[in-house]
Amino acid sequence: MIPIYIPTRGRMNNQVTWDSIGPEAREYAALVCPQEEINWHTKQGRDCINRGEIKGINNVRQFILEHAMEAGHDKIIVLDDDLIFGRRIHGMAANLRKTTKKKCMSYGSVWNGC
Repeated sequence: MIPIYIPTRGRMNNQVTWDSIGPEAREYAALVCPQEEINWHTKQGRDCINRGEIKGINNVRQFILEHAMEAGHDKIIVLDDDLIFGRRIHGMAANLRKTTKKKCMSYGSVWNGC
């Protein structure tokens, strides 16, 4: 699967994207956060990449690209840390239901229809 990078800073208690993607996608995901947040996220069971003192989203995205190239990845996914996903209520319905952590735990993940 393609690795998922989620740049974040200051949202230690509120990782909306991490919670929304579900356990299957989390196996390929990592939060990209400053050194001072690594221990907190790790204790919460989140995989992290230490970006050190790099600040500014453009610089962080450049760090992610360089990290991915060094790891030999030719494709990556970069998601904001505050994304809310939705799923169809049923079939072809236009209505969407907000994906929540509880629903992902019972249905799977956003990547397989959560």
